Formats: sequence, structure tokens, C-alpha cells
Amino acid sequence: MDKRRENPLLKLRKEIYEHTEGLCTLGPGPGGIGVENKGGTEISLILSFFPSPVQNDVIFPEEIQEYGIELNAYVHGIGRYLNKAELESAQNSDVYEIQKIIETILFFRHQPIRVTREECVEAFDIMIREEMEIKEDLRDGETPQMDDYSIEQTM
Repeated sequence: MDKRRENPLLKLRKEIYEHTEGLCTLGPGPGGIGVENKGGTEISLILSFFPSPVQNDVIFPEEIQEYGIELNAYVHGIGRYLNKAELESAQNSDVYEIQKIIETILFFRHQPIRVTREECVEAFDIMIREEMEIKEDLRDGETPQMDDYSIEQTM
């Protein structure tokens, strides 16, 4: 069996899912790859790509071959990201979901994340396929779980 290397974005998806205990899941979106936040809190985990993965209405254009990624906390009520001091302060929140999100962001802040365009496109395609399978399962009356679409199945 051909054993390919693990895609760093799929690995990041798994790690974020585990660190947030299922509150945050990476997936495809109109801006490339984003985060679904299931906690319903005023603070959400956001992926920030540098440079932007969308240029002239094209997701992951060929002229950009590498991206840096940061995890940030976005506050819906004030419409901006938290700075480092605010992140550290938010760790003491009484809301468990916010604590998990902030802990995850601070954990990944110390790990530079660099990905290639090819890795982004590969992960995006895999995530799209998985979403299509989930929707098909839902139409068939099944209740899919995250583990049903594991990274190992896509490798």
C-alpha cells in the first residue's frame, strides 16, 4: 500500500478538533479553509492565512506557492481579533468553551505553521469530498460522526 505523507492541514484539523474537544472543526469554505465553531460563544477560533488564500476571486491561486497560518480569536460583539494580553486574560473565562478555544490558540501560537499551495488544494479537495459524503449519508438517514471521515481513510 502506498503510504503518503500526512497533509499538514489535515493534521492541523485533527489536532484542533482534539484540543477543542470537538468544538472547532476545519472545513472548506468560500475563503479557502476555515473553522466551524460549535460552541456558540462570542469568541470563535479563526484561521488566518498569509497571504490571503483568495486573490481575484480564485482560491489558492497558482502564483502563491506558500502560506503562513495563524490561529486567532475573533470576538463577534466587537468585530475584531483579541491581542496577546486579551488572549491570556480570556483564558480565565468562566465559559468552558472559551477556555478550550483560547488554550488551543495559545498552544499553536508557539508553532509556526507553513503550508504549500499543493497541500492547501489537496486538503480543500479532501474536505469537500468528506462534506459531500456526510450530506449523502444524512440524506440516507445515517448519522455520521467525525471519526467516520478520519484522516487515515484519506491517505
